[in-house]
Amino acid sequence: ERGSRSLIAALMEGTLDLALIVTSVSSGAARAVLEHEPILSERLVVVSSAASDNPFADASGPAVELHELATVPHVSFPENYDLRVAMDAAFHAQGLTPVVAVEGAEMDAALRFAERGIGVAVVPAMVAVDRPLLRATPLADEALTRTVSVARRSDMAPTPSSAALQALIREIADRLTARGAATADLVTRI
Repeated sequence: ERGSRSLIAALMEGTLDLALIVTSVSSGAARAVLEHEPILSERLVVVSSAASDNPFADASGPAVELHELATVPHVSFPENYDLRVAMDAAFHAQGLTPVVAVEGAEMDAALRFAERGIGVAVVPAMVAVDRPLLRATPLADEALTRTVSVARRSDMAPTPSSAALQALIREIADRLTARGAATADLVTRI
């Protein structure tokens, strides 16, 4: 469990056979060596504590606009984290600077800080599923998504175990996007 850049480096070094990566972060060198299969695309959501007042109770609708999001304390990921880079770019494009309560948190810590009401965090939709201590609110900008892909070296045949794992990942992605699934409205199978 690491960021996509680290996973891509491990694939290129041959220390991993298979990895789930955010497709948008692979470099030109990695694209030449790696084969990737887009699995799903998911919207980003804002998570906040289910126990505290909803910071978006006065928001303009069922989804959060970036200008509304910028005004509440954030739990931010490390600066090299793919999600942080995407959100920093989105805020910058609108001339916004978010309020930061905690900076440099990894995913589990960010979720726990949000559960305790220390701040909100922007996370992929799947991360918020089955977390009763969190309230998830979609971002209004539907373009704020991430694409998750399975990656492996194109110059190496898949091992039986990595082929089985890739098949299992496809099956799980199908379940996450099936009609009636908790994530079906925010996750799309590619």
